[in-house]
Amino acid sequence: MVQEQIDIRKINEELQKLKKQVAELVSLKEDLEFARSVDESWKEYDRGEILSINREDIAKELKKW
Repeated sequence: MVQEQIDIRKINEELQKLKKQVAELVSLKEDLEFARSVDESWKEYDRGEILSINREDIAKELKKW
């Protein structure tokens, strides 16, 4: 069996690449969740379920984001 020597710098570089990929996936997940939320809100609006909202309720909804 042939063993490959692994350089610690190479491992670090690969770990940094993986961290970046994970961060991009987390960002994508957040973007998809936001898009789903907006889509659901538009559907509620189209169904006439959102008639009006007062200033305090808008503030409460914005805090959830």
